[in-house]
Amino acid sequence: MLLKNLKKTFCVLNYKEKMKFILLSFLTLIVTFFELISLGEDEMSYKNESTHLKARENNLGKRYTQDERLDNIKRMLDLEKANPDITKKQIADYLGVERRTVYNYKDFIAENPQLFDNYGK
Repeated sequence: MLLKNLKKTFCVLNYKEKMKFILLSFLTLIVTFFELISLGEDEMSYKNESTHLKARENNLGKRYTQDERLDNIKRMLDLEKANPDITKKQIADYLGVERRTVYNYKDFIAENPQLFDNYGK
């Protein structure tokens, strides 16, 4: 019955009123699912996030030495030579690096083509 009445009411409203009704209904729904928590005396330090939330120490991922990087690039070039249709994801899985690293290797090759002309020989 409630749904039937709601449907009748909704049909009578114009577009602007419908949007207002939907927004108000949505906000009412959100408010009913959240509860305001008040902090006690011993928990006041949690008001300031810097007291309990810390940044991750190393969010840069694994670091490779220049030799490891060049070795990985050579292995990538060998893979591409053996299988021209290989995807970046497959290369990344084979090398044990992230897919973004493969793109970085490609950019490095494009910037320094003389280093990989016959492996720099």
